[in-house]
This record gives sequence, structure tokens and C-alpha cells, in this order.
Amino acid sequence: MKVEYFNSKLNFGDELNSWLWDYFLGDTKNISDCDYFVPVGSLLCDWFLERVGDKKTVIFSSGAGYGDVADLKKENIKIIGVRGTLTAQTLGLDESLAIGDGAALISLVPELKNSENLENEIKPVIFIPHHESLDDFDWESICNAAGIMFVDPRNTSKYVADKIINSKLVIAEAMHAAIFSDALRVPWVPIVTTHRINTFKWMDWLSMYNLKYSPTYIGSPSLILEIENKIRISTNTSLFNKNNDLSFYKDNVFNGSNFNLKRKICAASCMVLRSLHNISPKSKGLRSSVVIKSMIDAKNQAGNLSEDEVFLKRVAVIHNKLLGLKP
Repeated sequence: MKVEYFNSKLNFGDELNSWLWDYFLGDTKNISDCDYFVPVGSLLCDWFLERVGDKKTVIFSSGAGYGDVADLKKENIKIIGVRGTLTAQTLGLDESLAIGDGAALISLVPELKNSENLENEIKPVIFIPHHESLDDFDWESICNAAGIMFVDPRNTSKYVADKIINSKLVIAEAMHAAIFSDALRVPWVPIVTTHRINTFKWMDWLSMYNLKYSPTYIGSPSLILEIENKIRISTNTSLFNKNNDLSFYKDNVFNGSNFNLKRKICAASCMVLRSLHNISPKSKGLRSSVVIKSMIDAKNQAGNLSEDEVFLKRVAVIHNKLLGLKP
């Protein structure tokens, strides 16, 4: 059985798939009753599942989020579970198949629980951005000015987990920063700096923990990119939806070809803005002082954490579903 996931770039939430399933199941290559295993990630779209073709495929805790939604009602596909109730609804599946994001299982890996045992007062607040945000701006410089530790998401899952364990609060733009934090029982604060943040994915994951997605919109330190953010959001060509409007995703994002065309047209209209940004220094922006203040405000929040009982029940369900794959 081959584990099939996004692996074109190093990103801790995707890299997790390279080792976590072997940890619980042994060598997944030795599982012979199916050909592919599609785990953590927003992988349930036509263009990604073209990779598996008509081979026997197991879907485990994956979610919808991009492009034309996949038809999973095929003989070659076995669904053990999907990321959340919104994915189940979007794909026309029974809601009993919503089990949660499998990354929660890092809570059962002993080596990820080791801590330096620092007093909470001296543990840092950390910021883990979405990996694409790093293409646009030097977020480490913003964090330094705000007294926050910057953690680059373009690292291994174990590296990022270690940083989370030894922090007292995680400011999370990357969804898996929040998922890891919740699993490791460290409070997290969601923020948004770019139109690329996918509201549907967050709402889908949080649907399993009775929590609402209420991020702080901070925006970009670059005035130029913030203008682009506003254009994208106002023209419904962003992945972020400030109103948590699920119909937006049905009518736009999951209508793949039309949405992609609209995004290309919008990108063309924003080309001048992008050109101006590309010749500007990534460590300085006209909105830097505003963003730094907003980050300081975020680090002073209490943060979110799912209830212990709810979390433990969810982990037990995910774990038992996974172990059912053992030969």
C-alpha cells in the first residue's frame, strides 16, 4: 500500500504523512489488500485523486477544500473516514464517516510529548504561518518586533511539534499548526494574513470539536498585498471567507473550472500590484506597524483548546479506525 499525499514541497502538515502511518501500522508497504492510502490533507478533489486512478484506495481522515469535489462512491474506494462533517456533506456521504483529522494521533506518540519542562512563564509564544505566506513577506522580522518566536512551517512535523510543546501559546495561520497544538494540549489563536487561507478547511476540522472558526484578520504587512487581499475577497476569488459562508464554497471553490478562471482573471488584474511588490523589500511594509500591534494583541489572548473529554473521544475513534487496517 502506497501512502499518497502532497509531497512536492516540505511542509510539516504534509510531511507528517511520511512516517505517522508506519508508526501505527508497521511498514504500510506490506499491507497488500489495497494499493493506495490517502490520509491527512485536503486531497478529496478530482485532480488529486487522478493519481490513484481505478486502483484500490483507502480514504482516511482526508478532507475537501480545493477544486471539483471527488466522486468517492466508486467500487475501488473504501472510506474509513473523512476530516469533518462539512467534507461529508459536500461529498454526499453519511455524516457518520466524519471522524476528524488524523494528525490528532500525534498525541499518542510518546517522543512528541517530551518537553524541556520550562516554566510556563518563560515559554515563548510562537507563530506558525501558512507556508505560502512566506513567499510574500519576511514574517520573522515581524515576529522579532512583536516579541514572538517565528517557526518556519517548511520543516518536518517533529521539528514543529517540538516547538509547539515548548511554547505557551501558538498563533496559528496554518491549520495544522492549530491541529498539532490542540493535540499537544497547547492553546492556539487563529489569524489570517492572506486571501489564501481556506475557511472551509478550518470549519470542517473544528466541526468535530464543537468549536467555531473565529480568526483575527491581520492582513499583510505590505500595503500592496493588502490591496490584493481586499480585491480577492471582494470579488469572491479568495479561499478565505470572512462570513464563514458555506454556500460560497459550493458556488465558487468547488465549482473548480469556473473558480479557477475567475482567479486567473483576478490575478491578471492584480499583476501590476504583484510587480510592485516583487521589487519591494520583503522585510519592510507600510502596514508593518499595524500588523506588529495586531500580533502583540494576538499573543495576549488566552487561546483556544478543545475540551479534554471531546478530544480524547475523537482520538480514540480515529485511532481505532486506523488500527482496523492492520493485517
